[in-house]
Amino acid sequence: MVALRAKLTGFSEDMVRWKDLVPGAWRSHRGVREGKIVKPTKDNAGSTTTKKLKKLKLSVIRRNELMGLSGDGTASAQVFATERSKDMRTLEEKRNLLRLAKSFCDAYPYIPPDELARRVKAEAEAKQKTDSSAMLATYMQSTNDRIDSLASMLTHHLPALRTPGPISPTSAIAPMTIVGMSDMDTHAQPKTPGTSELALPVSVMAATAPEPQPAATSHSGLLSLPSCESIRTYAVMLAGTQALTFTYNDIPDPRQISFADDIPRLDRVWDDERANWDASECSKLLVIKGTPVALRYWPDVYRNKNDQRWKGIKATWTEWKYVAERYRASTPEEFWMEFSSDDGKRFNWKAITACLRGQRAVHDQELCTKARSEYGTEFETHFSNRGKVMTDKSAIARRYLMLKENQMDVD
Repeated sequence: MVALRAKLTGFSEDMVRWKDLVPGAWRSHRGVREGKIVKPTKDNAGSTTTKKLKKLKLSVIRRNELMGLSGDGTASAQVFATERSKDMRTLEEKRNLLRLAKSFCDAYPYIPPDELARRVKAEAEAKQKTDSSAMLATYMQSTNDRIDSLASMLTHHLPALRTPGPISPTSAIAPMTIVGMSDMDTHAQPKTPGTSELALPVSVMAATAPEPQPAATSHSGLLSLPSCESIRTYAVMLAGTQALTFTYNDIPDPRQISFADDIPRLDRVWDDERANWDASECSKLLVIKGTPVALRYWPDVYRNKNDQRWKGIKATWTEWKYVAERYRASTPEEFWMEFSSDDGKRFNWKAITACLRGQRAVHDQELCTKARSEYGTEFETHFSNRGKVMTDKSAIARRYLMLKENQMDVD
């Protein structure tokens, strides 16, 4: 008794152990696979109630229609009405299902994907040929109608002609006066044999007309003609007043070039007027008709050619331009002194172009301020493009320098 009391006392003090006395949850039995749990009703606990038939999905209805069953969408059309864990169908039902499957396979045989693709392609080609034939027949019919209309117009307007005598070769070759349709009524009376004008029938006029050239010859001639863009000639003035003429077909595609690790090489291939220009090094970048072309002439070569080549290299070439101009503006020592850190480490290409971009922004701002203060109320007159006042600082700076240069030339 003492031991039992001690156990009860310990059990009552531990509330976690109280849950062990609660009975486990009861699970309802699952019956036929209909998606719901089968529960007996409270009214008739001993007998199962009749369930309301539900509407089937469209996929189930289509399957039943293909298999020759009822497609009304009721639950009675189910084919695989089996129990959860045991097949309750009879042997006759299984045989009927096999016969149904065999008839379905005979009605809808399997077609390999390759054969199906071939059939689809053949049907598309046949349809295209049919459409082409119909279009050709319609075009020929409309052409014949136009010819008949023109023939009727000529027959209606031409006057009654006498049967001419034999025509000599000289009279056939002699120049003739062609009378317009509007003047045909004034010449309706036939001419006497002594008159100078001669009215010829249509057959004679057609016989004296020159024979047209075959259509195949003219078509082949059109195909052999080169395009206007390929025969157009361009010219670039190189150093020493040397003019380089070339066509579109002479322009090679621009090569992938980088001067990030060799800026002195950029100086050697940039301008052919400098003493340090290296023609052999430049020939590795762009050669037209055996002549090496410096980098500064690339816009004249690739721009306005109705292709995307200049668009692809424009940004890169602009960076080359600013770096080359800054490198050539002073000595290499001064250049690297400006574009180096405090510890003497040289900037990379990206840092150099960023510094130059910042310097150009400051310079453009100074020129914009100078232009606004100098022109005053006439600023909108001189700094406008297509009826709109310029707002871009770089564009205003370029226009200001151009105006100053023109003013110096006039003075």
